Amino acid sequence: MSATNHSDQTDQILELLTSNPTGDEVARALALDYLLPFSATKIRITSVSSDDTLHFLGDYGWAPSTTHSEEKSEVWRKRTDSIRDVKINGDFFGTNPDRTTAAALLKIRGVTTGALVMHFHEPLSKARTEELEAVLTHIVKPLALFFFIHPTFNPDSSNETPVANHVGAFTVRQLKILQAMSTGRTNHQIAIDLGFSVSTIRHETMRIYELLSVSDRQEAARKAKSVGLL
Repeated sequence: MSATNHSDQTDQILELLTSNPTGDEVARALALDYLLPFSATKIRITSVSSDDTLHFLGDYGWAPSTTHSEEKSEVWRKRTDSIRDVKINGDFFGTNPDRTTAAALLKIRGVTTGALVMHFHEPLSKARTEELEAVLTHIVKPLALFFFIHPTFNPDSSNETPVANHVGAFTVRQLKILQAMSTGRTNHQIAIDLGFSVSTIRHETMRIYELLSVSDRQEAARKAKSVGLL
C-alpha cells in the first residue's frame, strides 16, 4: 500500500471525525472503509477512565452491541476471551497467538486511553498482519484524540483544559495547515502545497490561533503537541 494511499486514509478518517459521528458510526466506517480487506467480523472501540473502568464506545459486526455499557476493573481484567491473549509488540499494536484477534492502543501523550479491538473471520498471515499494522498507524492518533476530547465519549472530559475542548472544532483543512506550520513552512509554501490562496491560508492561520488561544506559530505548535494534536 503506497504512502499516497496512507495519506488518503488519514484524510478520510479526519473527514469522518470532523462530522461528529457516533461511536457505532466510527466502528462501522473502520470496518467497511479500512478493515474490509482483512475480513474483520467485529470492531469494538473502548476507553479506560481514571478509575480503571472500561467503557464501550462503539462497535460493529456480529454479536449484540455493547455500546454505552461499561465494566468495572475487577470484571474486565478477569475476562478470559481472545482479547486477553493479545500481546502488544512495539508501541501500539498486537495480536493473539493465532492472529484471529488484534488490538491497537489509543494513546494521548504516550498514555493509553483506550483501544480498538478487531476480530477476524480467519487467521491473518504474517504479511497481512504487517499490512494491518501499517494501516492502523495512520488512523489511531486521530481516533485517540477524537474519543479523548469528545465529552460524549470521554468520562473524564470534565477534567480537561479548555484547549482540549477547542481542538474538536478544527476542520481537516486547519489540521493540515497546522501540521505544515509546525514544520516551519511559510504561508506561501503551504498555499502551494495544499492548493489554496495565500489569503485563505492566512485566514485559517488566524482561526487556528484563536482555537488554540495563542498568538504565533511557535506557540501554536507547542500547544498542539501538548494536547496530542501533532
